[in-house]
Amino acid sequence: MITVCVGTQCATRCMRDAATSMRYAFDLGSAHLLIGAFNRIRYDFRVLVLKRLTITDRLPSAVATFLDNTDLGGERPFPIPAVDVVAPLPVPTPAPAGP
Repeated sequence: MITVCVGTQCATRCMRDAATSMRYAFDLGSAHLLIGAFNRIRYDFRVLVLKRLTITDRLPSAVATFLDNTDLGGERPFPIPAVDVVAPLPVPTPAPAGP
């Protein structure tokens, strides 16, 4: 979880507690600092590799459990996509013509 606050009245403690780690809690005094924050996030995640993914399917929802190469893991909702089944209407077969 990444938290970002721009301005002078950020709830720094709350943001640090909500973020996955302190390095993902950005308390920025000005919007121009967003570029540096996003570059850091991009750099950290460019080498992120999923080591394990397990999807537990219990209708009507599912949960994805994951572990990455930094040994961080967790669970996230894994929405099941809606599926529309379209079937043609049966067309009666004409009876064979008589002799």
